[in-house]
Amino acid sequence: MKPIDKNFRNQILTFLLASVMLTGAFWGAENGVTTAPPYAWVSDVPAISMQETAQDETNPRETQIEETKSQDETKAETPQNAQGDKQAEDNKNAASEEEPSKEENPDTGDLKEDAYAKETFSEDALLEEIGMTDGKITEIKVITGAGQEETVKNKNGAFDINLSTKNATILQVSYLDGKGTRKVYTKRVKYERPEGSTPAEKMPKIETNLKDGGTYNQQELNFDVWLTDYRGRRLSYSNIEVTANGDAADYIGEMDRQTYSVKLKEGANEIRVLARDVYQYAIVKTWTVYYKAGKGEITISLEGGTVGIPYFIRPQKMEVSDGENLAQVVERFLTQNGYSYRHAGTIKEGFYLSAVKKKGMLAGFSIPKDLIQKIEEDNFIFDIEGYAGEDELGEFDFSQGSGWMYSINGIYSSYGLSKAHAQDGDIVRIRFTLAYGKDIGGYKAMGETYGQAKDYGKEW
Repeated sequence: MKPIDKNFRNQILTFLLASVMLTGAFWGAENGVTTAPPYAWVSDVPAISMQETAQDETNPRETQIEETKSQDETKAETPQNAQGDKQAEDNKNAASEEEPSKEENPDTGDLKEDAYAKETFSEDALLEEIGMTDGKITEIKVITGAGQEETVKNKNGAFDINLSTKNATILQVSYLDGKGTRKVYTKRVKYERPEGSTPAEKMPKIETNLKDGGTYNQQELNFDVWLTDYRGRRLSYSNIEVTANGDAADYIGEMDRQTYSVKLKEGANEIRVLARDVYQYAIVKTWTVYYKAGKGEITISLEGGTVGIPYFIRPQKMEVSDGENLAQVVERFLTQNGYSYRHAGTIKEGFYLSAVKKKGMLAGFSIPKDLIQKIEEDNFIFDIEGYAGEDELGEFDFSQGSGWMYSINGIYSSYGLSKAHAQDGDIVRIRFTLAYGKDIGGYKAMGETYGQAKDYGKEW
């Protein structure tokens, strides 16, 4: 077996550089990546609060008012859309200045009962808001985006208006002042469904790997949340608020789920998750977990089934101290078993495991033929002789999509080993992939799409 061909490595590096430039993703050690790039790109986008705007004091039903203006009707401006729905041809439908929905599969045909909610606006309250001691409101033009406009007439001093549940609604209030001059007052309304009003069948679905009633020995607790709306569509970080004992949880990243970190206090801790979909249907769930400082024990292994070597290091028990991150544990694990390693970053921050080394560790390797076929069908660069030698195994060996990945209790993490904290009883697997995790069940942890297939249908 010959050392890796330099041209092959250059091809790989050129390909990856082009991919990074196209996607804008950065997978260096600065982002805390511990698996071969780009397996665990860590987003630096903070969680977005869904209760940032002030409540409308004139409307007790939790309608949010964000901006107002009044002017002569002949000079009335039509609000312009900043980031919401697609702009209509006449530019008057731009009701939303909201950030676009982060749904994975946005609706193509919204149900009316989901997309709109009826609110009643009092003429007296609106006139008071305008600052008119006398006057009369004749009509309100309602702009909900995507070209949808409706004119609502005054009915006995009240206006029944269908507000968009997904985006802000623009109200253009036509009124006569005390002198009979016709004017227009414009207000932007963001609807928020009253707490507790979501029907059970419309509630979002929340799943997590938190152990309700469980006891943890590590003060820093990382956990994942899987979130979908009632139709089964995945929701994003903008749809969720997570707190621990009343304090906001730290947002780590997002792949096929959202990942959070909290610092526990001794004894009982309440973790609260509020999920709200794009139609403002909401659900709140709480978990109680306990923290008791002390040592724990995990099971950890080093595996190479993708190269025909099931275990470089068979599963073994490792003691873990409170405050010890997984990078520290992995370093002890490899050293105690006679392995060295190459890495980027430090144990405390940005630790990236690029290669594992031990004399003769790859002797007799045999990449399964069916796996080679899958990789080639995926149009990845592959070279059976493209590796550094029998004494190490690392990123870019054999394939452009190769490197080390890790999982905790079967879940591949979207954050690096420096940010991971294994709890008592956890099972940690460090596995070598040839195809961006598709061959070991870890592709969902990547956050980006590479190749033709999402998964290879089995693990090697």
